[in-house]
Amino acid sequence: MVDRLLLLQGLPLGAVPPIRDAVLACESAGLDALAELVTGLDAGTAARPGELVVTESGCSVTSVDCVAQHALLVLPALLDLVRTVGVVGEHELRVREVRSAAFLGGLSASLGAGDPTVEVTSESGECVVKVRPCGQLAPEDLVPYESAPTGIGVDEELWWRLYRKSNLVLSPDDPVSRRHAGATLIDEAGRVFGDTDEVVDKDLYQGRTAPGFDETRV
Repeated sequence: MVDRLLLLQGLPLGAVPPIRDAVLACESAGLDALAELVTGLDAGTAARPGELVVTESGCSVTSVDCVAQHALLVLPALLDLVRTVGVVGEHELRVREVRSAAFLGGLSASLGAGDPTVEVTSESGECVVKVRPCGQLAPEDLVPYESAPTGIGVDEELWWRLYRKSNLVLSPDDPVSRRHAGATLIDEAGRVFGDTDEVVDKDLYQGRTAPGFDETRV
């Protein structure tokens, strides 16, 4: 569903997975990233996702101009930068021209065992990201697969708003789109081509059965 909402912004396909992960990391950190997908993003901010102007300001300071993009769109690029500078030693990223800068707090939630640690603060109108290299790992720092999160709780009303808006990126529900869904194709005469099974409903594919709900309602 998050993928659909990002595609609705006009994002390139390759940009969707890392930004989706950033959204979920922010949500898991207690930031309202899912609600932001409904109200905070617009197509204008998605024109050049992750484009940054990076300038070295010293041996341990880097200035990052996010060219007025939303923080959720630049988080993956900033995460790559954090991992790059964190290999060398302690470093400071001074981030400016970023919308909804509070979501930069999702950087910490996006980093795992073996990654640098970060502290995000605000100073003179800029966001300052202090990067420290990872220390020696203890056995308890290596999280086993069975301890992976099982999901994120979402308010019911928000979930339905997200779901209905995400459906806007899908093809409309009509007889033509139904006949071209999956591996089964049914022509106007009701002849079935391709793979089928006992659950194929020819009336549904031919448009004689109305959908159970309106997929496009926001």
